[in-house]
Amino acid sequence: MKDIKFRGKTWQFGGSTWVYGDLIRCNGTVYIGYQGERSGEFMEVKVLPDTVGQYTGLKDKDGKEIYEGDIVRGHLETVTWEVVEDVYHGAGLTLKMIGGRLYPPLNADTAKNLKVIGNIYDNPELMEEQQ
Repeated sequence: MKDIKFRGKTWQFGGSTWVYGDLIRCNGTVYIGYQGERSGEFMEVKVLPDTVGQYTGLKDKDGKEIYEGDIVRGHLETVTWEVVEDVYHGAGLTLKMIGGRLYPPLNADTAKNLKVIGNIYDNPELMEEQQ
């Protein structure tokens, strides 16, 4: 079963800390909810809405989870993934090359050949290098 979870950057500390867990939307505000490690209580943290990304359910070749907005490197090219309409498989997760072309659909076979090298929020320079 796919582990459905999200990440987002917190409003606290200038939006510099990532939190992982459940996505909660309430009255136009976006939160990530998670189980506190020490207290065991469910906690909610307000996050920057534009930074929220869903976990793909897949890991890269080093075992790192791949989220929406991640920048990954394959054998020769750097790509980021987003949800697009895939004419062969219907709507689904597809890697989009920085230059705009589509990469093969993101699946376990594709992911095992990729390495997460950053994300579009913390490392925009990686996208600029590829254009």
